[in-house]
Amino acid sequence: MRQFIMGTLLFALLPFYALAQSPENATYSHHTYDWAKDPVLHSAETAKQTTAAIIIKDKRIIEYAYGDDDLYCYKTIHRIVRVNDDAAVENFNKVFVPMNEVVDFVELKARAITPNGKVISLNRDNIKELENVGDMGGFKIFAIEGVEKGGEVEYFYTTLSEAGDLQGSEIIQNDTPIQTASLDIISPYNLLFAAKSYNGFPQLAESLSPDSLNVLSATLDNIEPLLEEQYANYRANLMQVNYKMAKNRKMPDFP
Repeated sequence: MRQFIMGTLLFALLPFYALAQSPENATYSHHTYDWAKDPVLHSAETAKQTTAAIIIKDKRIIEYAYGDDDLYCYKTIHRIVRVNDDAAVENFNKVFVPMNEVVDFVELKARAITPNGKVISLNRDNIKELENVGDMGGFKIFAIEGVEKGGEVEYFYTTLSEAGDLQGSEIIQNDTPIQTASLDIISPYNLLFAAKSYNGFPQLAESLSPDSLNVLSATLDNIEPLLEEQYANYRANLMQVNYKMAKNRKMPDFP
């Protein structure tokens, strides 16, 4: 898929600059989540230099929140990747974000950390829009300058969508080792979601936040890569989480 997208870039890239504003009166609780102000390279042992790359952090937050009498979905992705060879540099110096059902970005930033610790922030001129890629819909693509072998790539974005279909699936595992992966699903008090994990990812624990939001969460360390050639049905064998809205406390039949 990456090769197809890259080939299409020659014909359909459009500049993209602006970030969206949240709908009036819409607030999402994890808006204070952020990356480290002053990043440093992770240790060689942590970064497993024997592999081409390692995803040091894969944090995902999916939050449903009300605004303007409608329900919206805010999805945050925060990843840190150590790249240890030239092929990994090529694979991870560009980020593709599918835009199906996405209204726009609320937050978007990225940076490279060189082996000597220099931090190179995303040049916003490198953010592009790619429309109608086959049957995969549109993408936002951003190229990260300054990625070097032995360095790290970090990116962090939050997308805003209208919450039409209250269900989804998150594929956690891939063909790159992951040091720590976590998933949080947050919803208003009246909307309770149910989730089921597959292929070794832990089941999500339920809790109620201090401000009465429902939270489903799980974390797993040291996820081994799964190579595509090892399985005929590759996607079905990956660690993943399916989720959907199960109950509405405002409905009369709520137990």
